[in-house]
Amino acid sequence: MELNKQVATYIKKQIYSCELCEMEFIDYICKKRKFCGRKCSDDHHARNRKLRGGGYSAIHKWLENHYGKANKCENKLCDNTSGKFHWALKEGFAYKHDRENFNMLCVSCHKKQDITDTERERLRTLTLGAELTDNHKDKISASMVGKNKGSKNGMWKGGKHVKA
Repeated sequence: MELNKQVATYIKKQIYSCELCEMEFIDYICKKRKFCGRKCSDDHHARNRKLRGGGYSAIHKWLENHYGKANKCENKLCDNTSGKFHWALKEGFAYKHDRENFNMLCVSCHKKQDITDTERERLRTLTLGAELTDNHKDKISASMVGKNKGSKNGMWKGGKHVKA
């Protein structure tokens, strides 16, 4: 297919060559596209994902397709209180298409495994000593209506926030 080079330069477009199929196409200069269309772009990205070993979602789909949904907790110390289960990456292992890198864990055990001491400390310091805005206090008050929770410092009485 012969492209009209005069039209391309007149409307500030440029002739590009597709990196995958090497077909020539015209597009605006500012876009700097690498592919002639969606199909070539999708094919290129799919090839790269396969070379990288797949992403998070692809590996979890592979686990479900080959080994089924997680249906039990493989943690020997689990108290078996949760009814939901996840495929969880073992500590120190990489995301690969390998069953040995993953455990079936209940939600509780999965959270305990993933939240490290440093992460727990970071989350605690984010909320520790943080001042609540009046808007946030009012929302809490609205959610407490009809519930006489009370507290040690007497701030909540009958679902109303009492300003000190």
